Amino acid sequence: MLHTKRKYHTPVHVIGMFEWAEKHGIKLSKAQQLAIWFHDSIYVAVREDSEERSSLFMKALVGGLVSPEILSEAHRIIISTRYHLVDGMLVIEGKRISDSEELVMDLDLSHFAREEEVCLYADQLVKEEFVPLVREEDYEKGRIDFFKALLARKSIYRTDLFKEQFEDKARENIEKLINT
Repeated sequence: MLHTKRKYHTPVHVIGMFEWAEKHGIKLSKAQQLAIWFHDSIYVAVREDSEERSSLFMKALVGGLVSPEILSEAHRIIISTRYHLVDGMLVIEGKRISDSEELVMDLDLSHFAREEEVCLYADQLVKEEFVPLVREEDYEKGRIDFFKALLARKSIYRTDLFKEQFEDKARENIEKLINT
């Protein structure tokens, strides 16, 4: 997670998720906490299997130290963070995602609902992470497509808490990001 090519997907992002939860009185289960720590532990911007690899890393590192139930739930939470653009009901490994998974998915996107400067800074860090791996014009197109796909959803967030308290600010910030 401390790879020098990473700019956004670092421990700072992970700690930011925990801080956001604490600031807003969100109580996280052991599985949610474990999943947050490991959800971007293996991350390569241009690969599509980072979540699966992160989950395997988590299992290899703490598998004998954590109950199988917590490990299984943390695995599902990590995998769910791959599917932010899926609108409506999400099914992973044959089961509808749980409230627990939805909450971590929302925390993973919480930077969009933060102060405008924080959101802009996060956007810049993501760009610095991607552009060495893809052409800048390809990155910009993918970035705009991602933002537009988020805005096209009925709601960016999945949980009632995030929809009610943070949706409007996230939409406002994403609109600004599209226009920067």
